[in-house]
Amino acid sequence: MPGSGLQWADNEFYGRPMNQGSALLARDQIFYPLYAGLILLALVLRWLSLPFQSHDMQDFLLQWYDYIVTHGRFAALSDNFYNYTPPYIYMMTAVSYLDGVVDRVTLIKSISILFDGISAFLIYKIALLVRPDRRLAMLAAALFLNLPTLILNGAVWGQCDIIYTTFLLAFAYYLMRGCPFQAILMYAIALSLKVQAIFLAPFFIYLLLTRAIPWRALILPPMIYGLLMLPAALAGRSWISLIGVYAGQAGFMHSLSAHAPNAYMFFQDGLSEQARSYFAYGGLLVAGLVSLLVLASHFRLRPPLPPLFVILAVTLWLSLEPSLLPRMHERYFFPADMFAFLFACLVPRAWWIAVLFQAGSALAYAQYLASSVSDFPVDTVYAAHIGAVAMIAAVAGVAWYYRPYVRKPA
Repeated sequence: MPGSGLQWADNEFYGRPMNQGSALLARDQIFYPLYAGLILLALVLRWLSLPFQSHDMQDFLLQWYDYIVTHGRFAALSDNFYNYTPPYIYMMTAVSYLDGVVDRVTLIKSISILFDGISAFLIYKIALLVRPDRRLAMLAAALFLNLPTLILNGAVWGQCDIIYTTFLLAFAYYLMRGCPFQAILMYAIALSLKVQAIFLAPFFIYLLLTRAIPWRALILPPMIYGLLMLPAALAGRSWISLIGVYAGQAGFMHSLSAHAPNAYMFFQDGLSEQARSYFAYGGLLVAGLVSLLVLASHFRLRPPLPPLFVILAVTLWLSLEPSLLPRMHERYFFPADMFAFLFACLVPRAWWIAVLFQAGSALAYAQYLASSVSDFPVDTVYAAHIGAVAMIAAVAGVAWYYRPYVRKPA
């Protein structure tokens, strides 16, 4: 059995399961119109977002798509014309077979929108696992589909962060169910899709050291990475370039913060290149020390792990690391936004944390997305700074909810 339920001995801190809402949702004339309205709203918002083209869509994604179509699709995989790992390009290649039937921008965005739906299903499954109330789980999934940063990231921007986040949700789901091999398989796929999944590495180390995940499962990440690179290798791309994708990405960013809503936003302007390097190395050192302290605190709780701890710990790591590390992008908080929402579904009194996460990332997105619109009516020059204040408060809120586990006896 995966833990002992939610271990609601912490009720005095986290609050009791939400019974009032359940009673209200038991009325068909309230629940079904509400649920249908949320689903319809999610579809309409995505449909309205499809025509928008960001600079990333114009300068990168459409260029990659055009290269795939003009260079023989599978044959194009032999070339290094993109700076992601190949699995996303496989998906872009698959949807390209509808080229001419469906608009290209729509085809590219449809990949992320598909994973919006898959993630919503996982939100439903996780909520149902924690609180055996089907209607509450359905409502959580429907609300998830309407999250501002979910819509802005995929349907508006055309980014694909929801894809690796989907596998992080699956990782948490299987871990909560006590299925370690399925959990590490999902994490391995997430890590093969985006290097930002490495933010969970300290938590993964904790799971290994406490034997929540067996050591023999360590063979899965490199194996999965190799399997997912195989089609590109068969097409003719060298293994050296495939193995070095993430190393190439490391040198792409030079600012201390690329609109990432963290503390670096407030003092990076005006710094010399040398000063930025010093701050970057100092930030790495601080991030390492804080990560070690948080990791050490985990060991006060031993498996089997309560599901609430899994969701909270994943949220903590996914938000703490981009808060402390230099040279982060605004989108690197995206998985934390999704997990913070999930935590708020399980702990309703934590709704304010989910709101702060959404505000922090949405404001950071706004500063970039507004630059893609000529004569944008609102000045967004300080949007990311305001978002940073919200995000710092949100991460502090997650740490505050983590306190009871730090106090647990070993």
